[in-house]
Amino acid sequence: MGIGTKLWPTVGAVVFLIGSVAVGEILKCYQCNEADQTCGGPQKPLGHIGECPHSTMCTKTVLTMSLLEGNQWIKTMRGCAQQLSTTHVFVNKSWEEKSVVEEPYEEGCIEEKVNFRNTVLLCHCRGHLCNASSSPALDGRMLPLILIGFIWYWSYRKLHM
Repeated sequence: MGIGTKLWPTVGAVVFLIGSVAVGEILKCYQCNEADQTCGGPQKPLGHIGECPHSTMCTKTVLTMSLLEGNQWIKTMRGCAQQLSTTHVFVNKSWEEKSVVEEPYEEGCIEEKVNFRNTVLLCHCRGHLCNASSSPALDGRMLPLILIGFIWYWSYRKLHM
């Protein structure tokens, strides 16, 4: 067996991994706003699925208002993170519009008190449809690593027992 024969599995794995990466894929997020009456209801509990060509993150905002007699009004909004920054630059003796997708947010949730009775929970996440959960959850990107770890552990255990 030559050295070239030993490299074929490695070359095959690299080609498979490169082919598996989606280049230029547009992020998809659940989308609904305060005017969408179906969002949160039985018909469309998460809103509709929309594309986010100018975002790398999805967002979820939960407004909680404390009402009289211990009641609460809760409204959830989902969508694309606002990351597109547009400015004007002077190029060749004229003004041109320049748009850039920025990364101003960190993954995770921040809860802020608006006043002594009301709160806003603002969450940002990466990955398709990641703004579905009621709380921050394990990102789908971790699933392959968990699966590989499980297979490695199972193979190691089988060989050494």
